[in-house]
Amino acid sequence: MKIEKDVTEIANEILSQGNVDLSDPRLKVTNKDGNSVAHAMVVAGYIFPEDSPILLFADDKGWSVAHAMAFKGHHFSDDLPLLTLADNDQFTVAHAMALEGYCFPEDSPVLKLSDKDQYTVAHTMAANGYRITRKDILELTDNQGNSVLEIQAQYNDKAIYKE
Repeated sequence: MKIEKDVTEIANEILSQGNVDLSDPRLKVTNKDGNSVAHAMVVAGYIFPEDSPILLFADDKGWSVAHAMAFKGHHFSDDLPLLTLADNDQFTVAHAMALEGYCFPEDSPVLKLSDKDQYTVAHTMAANGYRITRKDILELTDNQGNSVLEIQAQYNDKAIYKE
């Protein structure tokens, strides 16, 4: 349901009521730009429970509430279906977590998740200074031909050594 009313205003109304009813239909209301009330609540600092179906709700670009929470620094548990949730550009929740500094273990399958440009979660971690040691992960390349190893070398000055 699209509205012309400011979603931030509706989000603030819901938040001011105290307990948030996760079945409130207003959570999925979007404005003409595709921004939803649930997304606005996350921007305002509200964290939805990890088992809430509202995390799967996405705007017109496929940006889910889970993406918004990860982008605000929330670290989800190793719930693979949630971490693999992707927007229209194949940017996953795991990418958003890595972009915000979360480092997945090297044996996690999410390191190989890639967006539309084949930029993997491992590339993102390497760009944030995380030192990856697994050869098969270091050899992953994006559409530009940049391997995780090359990204890691480029950002070596801020590398976080995890052995």
